[in-house]
Amino acid sequence: MPSPPTGGAVGGATYASIVSALPDPDPWTPLASGLCPLPDGRRLSFLEFGDPAGTPVVWCHGTPGGASEATVAAASARELGVRLISPSRPGMGLSDARRSPRPGGRVIDWPDDLAHLADHLDLGSFGLLGVSGGGPFALATALRLPERLTGVALLAPAGPRSGRQPPRWLLRAAG
Repeated sequence: MPSPPTGGAVGGATYASIVSALPDPDPWTPLASGLCPLPDGRRLSFLEFGDPAGTPVVWCHGTPGGASEATVAAASARELGVRLISPSRPGMGLSDARRSPRPGGRVIDWPDDLAHLADHLDLGSFGLLGVSGGGPFALATALRLPERLTGVALLAPAGPRSGRQPPRWLLRAAG
């Protein structure tokens, strides 16, 4: 608790009564943020929300997106006792891009970065939530790191597609 102001009272109320009347901390404010160093010299940015002592779950954000996307689940994570960890994929948010012809890397490259983040945060095992364009990244992690995962959930997953034009069925559906 911050130290009380000189005089101990503000407008007739004590400092302690003012502080005790404040609401709980804003659940949308990250518990932690950081940059995880990776072996190739890049850094992976991440935010944490929810319960710091809770069950770890990694949020795989959509495309485009970044770590702050998990803000929408921050209050629920806290209520459910979940430590929600949300990294930004390479080249997104504050994460460094890969030094290759594909700065974001391939989907199958993601599990290696995520394993380093899990080690950096001392996570033995963790759950995964793949949201929209994060779905393929969650599935790639399930394929490459099954021994580290407690479970995988996908929310409206979208898969990678080839070509530059939207598929015809999507154009017809859009009207």
